[in-house]
Amino acid sequence: MEPGRSESGGDGEPFPGNWVADVVLRDGHTVHIRPIRPDDAEALVRFHDRQSPESVYFRFFSPRPRLSRREVHHFTHVDHRDRVAFVGELAGDLVAVARYERYSGTDTAEVAFFVDDDHQGRGLGMVLLEFLAAAGRERGLRRFTASTLANNRRMLALFSAAGYEVASQLDAGVVEVAFDLDPTDEVVAAMDQRERRAEAASVRRLLAPATIVALELGSGRARAAAAQVQDHGYRGSVHLLDVSGSPDPVERVAAGLDGLPGGADAVLVAAPPALVRALVPVVAGHGSGSLVLLDDLPVHDGELVAAARGSGMRLLGPGVRGLVDTDPAVRLHLLHAPGPVLDAGRVGVLVGPGPLGAALAGELARRRVGVSSLVAGGLRGDVRAPDLLSHWADDERTTGVLAHLGTRDLNERFVRAARSASRRLPVAVLHTPEAHGEVPVDHDDRAAVRRLVDAVFRQTGVVGVRSVAELVDVGRLLSAQPVPAGRGVAVVGAGTAVAALGREACAAVGLHVVGDGMVPDADDAPGPSASVEDLHGLLDRVARRPSVGSVLVVGLGADDPSGWGTATVAASGRHPDTTWAAVLPGAEERPLLADGEGGATVPVFSFPEPAALALARLAGWRQWRAAATGHGQDRPVDLDVDGAAAVVHGRLARRDAAAGEHTVTLSSGEQEAVLDAMGVQVASRREVTTPSAAVAAAGEVGWPVALKAPVRDRSRRSASGGVAVDLADAEELGVTWERMASVLGDDLLPATVQHFVDQGVDVAVRVRRFREGGGTVEVGLGGPSTAADTPALAVLPLTLADASALVAASSVGQAMGDPLDRVPLVALVHRLALLVEEVDGVRRVEANPVISSGAGAWVADVEVVVGDPVEDFAVRRLD
Repeated sequence: MEPGRSESGGDGEPFPGNWVADVVLRDGHTVHIRPIRPDDAEALVRFHDRQSPESVYFRFFSPRPRLSRREVHHFTHVDHRDRVAFVGELAGDLVAVARYERYSGTDTAEVAFFVDDDHQGRGLGMVLLEFLAAAGRERGLRRFTASTLANNRRMLALFSAAGYEVASQLDAGVVEVAFDLDPTDEVVAAMDQRERRAEAASVRRLLAPATIVALELGSGRARAAAAQVQDHGYRGSVHLLDVSGSPDPVERVAAGLDGLPGGADAVLVAAPPALVRALVPVVAGHGSGSLVLLDDLPVHDGELVAAARGSGMRLLGPGVRGLVDTDPAVRLHLLHAPGPVLDAGRVGVLVGPGPLGAALAGELARRRVGVSSLVAGGLRGDVRAPDLLSHWADDERTTGVLAHLGTRDLNERFVRAARSASRRLPVAVLHTPEAHGEVPVDHDDRAAVRRLVDAVFRQTGVVGVRSVAELVDVGRLLSAQPVPAGRGVAVVGAGTAVAALGREACAAVGLHVVGDGMVPDADDAPGPSASVEDLHGLLDRVARRPSVGSVLVVGLGADDPSGWGTATVAASGRHPDTTWAAVLPGAEERPLLADGEGGATVPVFSFPEPAALALARLAGWRQWRAAATGHGQDRPVDLDVDGAAAVVHGRLARRDAAAGEHTVTLSSGEQEAVLDAMGVQVASRREVTTPSAAVAAAGEVGWPVALKAPVRDRSRRSASGGVAVDLADAEELGVTWERMASVLGDDLLPATVQHFVDQGVDVAVRVRRFREGGGTVEVGLGGPSTAADTPALAVLPLTLADASALVAASSVGQAMGDPLDRVPLVALVHRLALLVEEVDGVRRVEANPVISSGAGAWVADVEVVVGDPVEDFAVRRLD
């Protein structure tokens, strides 16, 4: 169901469609969460009957072996407002129930949870609490209370682990718990961490399975996959179930799985969609954790994904071309195309379908890039890029990620996962619009997509690369060396010319060459015949220089290139916190320098330019990470989100939906009220209908003033365009009124008289929220200059640091120069973004012009468009 649409609860009471979701649990399995329905009566009775007496007593505070008909009716018939209940559903059966009941006439509700005995410890209670809290906030609740027995440790731990500030008291063996539903930073962080860990657990079982079952149905693909896994030394157990030619393959599979104790962590299958759908419940019923579809099915099968999730499994595919985990305890190697075995290492790799997967795997092997795990293809179904990023961010063996992704992969869930992952490790991404089977876009659209992708990468810390070769080069550094501590680089060359070549390459990509700039130090160019002893001493000296994060050794033209290589890898061992890269002859044949078994390794490049670019990409990530982790609380403390929401929802309640009025523009007064609630200053203004009233209003707001018609052309400031500015006195205002009235007639009324802020840069700020999720923020030159400027772009959610970077990257930032002069504008952009993010129903805010200087930022003209709430329903959910 599409987000924002309503679904019937079965008795005519609707609930929002986005209250239904598939969620990954703590153990990596999935569960279907939805509101309870009247037709759940029989399932609820079965659920209650199979619970232990202790669990029933904990829930009801008394023995209750059976639910009465009246109780069942009460529990299953809710209004989804004051009485809300969610269930966890697995394979068509209820495994958990949670509900709240509002205290009449208050903003407080009592909550209760009941999780199946066989499913305790999987995080179901926490998921249901997240859904109840989101529903409660949406229905105007501010506080939850709960009563639980003092010895019900699971329930007490649930509330404290959720991140809420919990107040409790003990009375006669019953603990009364209460907490506010405010989604504080602690609550959001705890929920995000739970989501990341659950996603990581689900992928871990997929990439490091203890048991693999290959279902051979006649194509030979599953048989070949099982053979390849076994031939490469897989440490787990592999079972081949060959049911090809069987008149009832589903029954044969069920019989074969019956003989496997404990089920399978991963099931490999190549079959048509209809047969796979029939196999899902059979495979899930035997405790399998994931289904891997090897066939490249022609279309994405949503029913297949829903069936897998509803059965508690994750699904990778269709079109899986590679699945590799080099952990010595796992040694899983499955690649569709034959090729060299990947070196074990610390780089996670994610690549799309088709020949690129095999080609990239081959290049990584040839360049000796050590891989922790690899997934090729199969990202059109259930398991997506965010799941894999969460796994690698949680995997101690992985210290960097390489990925090839398409535009559709870069959704809201990716933004959250990538931002979280980038705080721990570098994530390098090659983006192509056609990745993963996407339809190519035209040239103009490509430019817009590029701007959007660049914004996503900038805000999430993703290291964007522009070619496969660059992706591999970044991987070579990540595999062998630490990430540069900063942009400072020392260049050592076998002669003045090659040292200058290396310095030029580094400076061209934004690295700071430590030394005498482009004039090489004598020490840095010891000559091609320098002794190994001299070289060792030189490399030690440059590594100890202040601000040196990396050292680029250019040994081209050296009399003894192998000596330069030996000295470089030895210096890397002595200075393990410095990043080392070498440029030496024969890099194609010897791409990696190694200092003995388990010692230091240094990647070798053929030329300085690709080495410098890879160093610069990773130094940029380090810079982003320092800013992201060092930034404090940036949400303004004076926001009145509830006040702004009241204005928006009040206007929506008065619209004429029957006449097709789906979106409406707030009036001048409503706009000012909303912006005031968010702490945004609007230049003082008054609406008037006569010249004399205009003069009086000008005296109130303060001279000089601007005179504006209701409909005006922002691209020009003229009477015919409906805008006149810098009117200094009553005479000039009167003459201007007459001139505008003669051109515009009745279209002048009601006119607006506004204080004219005469010092500052004209800025245009535009924030949009999309019904399908996400949104954008644009900042550029305002007023008449808007049409000639390409605004800088960012995506929602927008942090204060993001807003600062956005303004700095725009034409406005260049025009203002001094970063201190940008501070008021950065704050205004951040607050407008929060308005669109946090006030449900705000679809677009366009402020143009905003007059900004170091003294402040004032909105001179604004349009706020509101419509049906998108209803984000902030809970974790799969795509």
